[in-house]
Amino acid sequence: MTADHVAALAALETAAEQSIRSATGREALQQIRTEFLGRKAGRLTSILKVQPALDPDTRRSVGQRANAAKAAIEQWLDDAEARTAAQRTTGPSCSGRSG
Repeated sequence: MTADHVAALAALETAAEQSIRSATGREALQQIRTEFLGRKAGRLTSILKVQPALDPDTRRSVGQRANAAKAAIEQWLDDAEARTAAQRTTGPSCSGRSG
């Protein structure tokens, strides 16, 4: 795998994680999902467009690394969506204790 591909995929993961952490709400998370994982114009898709031009060994390595990045981003998004849903269910604060 070339250093450029490694750097691009690492930067993609870092940017996705930061975006997900700062997202506020389900709509924002959906926009992030589309931005990073969208089939036509997603950032991961853009990186993978060069994959057919790579030699077979590099292509395999880039593909494996890209799959790992995609899985990590999907997991972060799923976790964030679950937290968002839980916050909607419980409301902003349930600490109405006295004393």
